[in-house]
Amino acid sequence: MLYMDKIARIRQLVDFRVEGKYEPMKHQWISGVFMAEHKRCFNLSTMRTGKTGSTLLAYRLLRTARRARRMLVLAPLSTLRAVWYDSAVATLPDTSVFLLVGDKKKMRAGIESNPDIIIANYEKVKTYYDELLAWSPEVVCIDECTAYANCTTARSKIISKFLRAVPTARVWGLTGTPGHDPLKVYGMVRVVNPLALGPIKSQYQWRELTQYKVNMYEWRNRPEAEALMKGILKPAIRFDAKDVLDLPQVTTEAQYAEPTADIKKAVMDLQDSMMAEFRGKVITVQQQSACVGRCLQLLCGCVRAESGGDVHTLTDLPRDQLMLDLINSTDRKTVIFSPFIARCHALTDWLNSKGVSCESVTGETSEVKRAKIFTAFLNEASPRVLVCHPRTTAFGVELSSADLMIFDGVCLSGDFVYGQALARLSSAKQTSDHIHVVHVFSSQLELKMIRALRDGQKMNAVIADAFTQATKENIL
Repeated sequence: MLYMDKIARIRQLVDFRVEGKYEPMKHQWISGVFMAEHKRCFNLSTMRTGKTGSTLLAYRLLRTARRARRMLVLAPLSTLRAVWYDSAVATLPDTSVFLLVGDKKKMRAGIESNPDIIIANYEKVKTYYDELLAWSPEVVCIDECTAYANCTTARSKIISKFLRAVPTARVWGLTGTPGHDPLKVYGMVRVVNPLALGPIKSQYQWRELTQYKVNMYEWRNRPEAEALMKGILKPAIRFDAKDVLDLPQVTTEAQYAEPTADIKKAVMDLQDSMMAEFRGKVITVQQQSACVGRCLQLLCGCVRAESGGDVHTLTDLPRDQLMLDLINSTDRKTVIFSPFIARCHALTDWLNSKGVSCESVTGETSEVKRAKIFTAFLNEASPRVLVCHPRTTAFGVELSSADLMIFDGVCLSGDFVYGQALARLSSAKQTSDHIHVVHVFSSQLELKMIRALRDGQKMNAVIADAFTQATKENIL
C-alpha cells in the first residue's frame, strides 16, 4: 500500500504520456518506479506489456529528479526507429534523441553533439567505443538482453568492458523471455548485474552448480537449477500480459492447400535422391537441415535449377489462392510470415498484382525502409498486407493494426522466434476482440513440423525428425 501511495504521489508530480498520447497503465508506473529506484535491474515482463514505455517513464523520473540525463539504449535493429526512436521523440518532446544510424562522420558528429538519448544497435558499442565512452551515459538500457546471453562472444566482452569503464551508470536489462538455460541466464546477469553472482567467479563454476554432464555433447539441468537462476536474475520485476491486459481471443488453425502436380513430382524426386544418397550413412546436422529446407522450399514454390544456382519462385499456387481468400475474409490488415526471402518477395509482387497493397520486410530491407513500412502498416491505410521473414519482427515490433496472421509453411527460425512472432498482434493497442492465426501447409511433413513447433520442441529436434520422415516415407 505504501508503494502504491508513493506511485500516486509521483503521478501527480510527473506529467507523462506513452508515445505522447497514452496514459501509462498501472503496471507501467510500477515498473518505471522500480527501474528508477534500482541502479542495476531487470524488467522481465512478458511480450506486449509495454516495457519501452516503462523504461522511458523510468528515465523521465530520473531526469525530473536530476539524477540522470544521458541514456544509451541498445536494441535489435528492427526496433531502433519504429519502436525506440519514435516512442522517445513522441514521449519526451523536450529531450534530444539521436539514432546512431548512417555514415560514420554523421554518427560521430551526433555523439559529439551531446544528446540526451542515443539509440543504437548492439554492435555500435564496438565501432564507437571511445566516442560513447567520452559521452559517458548515466543510464544504459539493454533491450532484449538475451543478445548478451553468450558471455564468450566478442559482443558480450565489449559491453562488459564498456560498463566497467562507466561504473556509476545505471544498467537496465529488458527481456520477456529469460529462458531456462543456466548458461544464458549467467551471460545476461554477468552483463547487467554481476554483483548478483555473489561468490560465483566463472561460467564453469556456475555450470557445475546448475547442470550435470550426460555425455561429451550434452548437459542437463539439475533439479535446483530453476531456483538458482531466479536467485541471480535479480533485482527484477515481471508482469504477465494475461494478468495486466485485456487481450483478444486467439484462434489457431492449420489449413491445407493442395500442391500442384509439378511440385509433387519435384518433391518425390528429391525424396528419392535423398534416400539413395544417405542410405546407411551418418548424417550431419547441416546435411539434415539442408535437405529438409529444400523440401520446404519446393512446397512453397521455390525451385533451384542447380546447386548454387538462382531460385525461381512459382506463384498463383493453391496455397497462394488460399492466403488471398483469407486476406479477403477480414476488413482489417494481415501479416504473413514466410521462411524464405525469395518467397517473401515473390508473394509480395503477386499480391500487389491482385490489387492487394502489400510490402515485404526481410533481412535485406534497410533499417530506414523497414521503419517506414512498419509505421505505415500501423497508422495508414496502405499497405494492407505485410509479408515478413520471421526474424525481422522477432522483438518489439508493433503490428496490432492486423487481426489475421498467416504462417506460410514452417517458421524455421525456431520456437523462440515463432513465439515472438505470435505476440506481434496482441497488445493494449489491439482493437479487435479476436485474432486469427492460420498455418498454411501442403504436406504432412509441414503439418508435423508445425505441430512440433507449437508444442515447444527445439528446431534441431524438429528438423532431425523431419529428415527421418523424408528419407523413409512419402511426406506428401
